[in-house]
Formats: sequence, C-alpha cells, structure tokens
Amino acid sequence: ECTYYIETYLPRIQFIRQMSSPAAISKDFYLWGGNRLWAELCGVEERDLPGMGIEQIFHPDSLEMIIAEIKNKILGYPSVGAPYEAVVKNNERDRISVHISIHGLDDPPEALLILAEPKER
Repeated sequence: ECTYYIETYLPRIQFIRQMSSPAAISKDFYLWGGNRLWAELCGVEERDLPGMGIEQIFHPDSLEMIIAEIKNKILGYPSVGAPYEAVVKNNERDRISVHISIHGLDDPPEALLILAEPKER
C-alpha cells in the first residue's frame, strides 16, 4: 500500500515472478517481496510478504545459519557451501525442508535474492 515502495522498489523486483522456483527479495533481515511460489512455500498470501522478518519465515532450527549467511552477504563475503539445507515455517504444514541459496543484487542496491527449492520435489 506504500506509494514509495510501489513506485520505487516493486518494479525492480518484478523479475522474480518469472522464476520457476520460490524466490524472494530481501534487504537486511526483511522481505521486500516474493513470488507466488515463495508465498505458497510459507503458506501466506503474496501481498503479505513485504515487510516480513526472516524470523517469520525460517524455522528456529535454520535461523542462525540464515542470519550468518545474510550478514556475510551484507559484508561482501562470498557464499560458502551454498545451496544448503534449511527449514521454512509454513502456516499450513508447520515446516518444509528446502535447499536455499542467497545471492547479492546490484539493483536494488544492497538487496538479496533468496532462492529455495523444496527437498520433496
């Protein structure tokens, strides 16, 4: 609903709608948005993704690893061992195991692309 977000950032992250895997864009520890598959993975509506904190998305079993990876990306360190296993919270199924990778983006500046592939596929 934020006009600034809709005019400035939403057009820059629309490319994730074309991806065939769950994908989300974050800055620091908050989502800017995700595609339909990411919303389904989390068991929420797509419109509810912007502003969600990673603690609302990732299960406590994986949260420390995700925070460490995001910090490394913020500091400019390359990924080590990605993709790796993580657990996503799901409002309908409790938890889903995934292979996850986090990639730095140049535009929007300081944004991260988070890709997930459910292990059960």
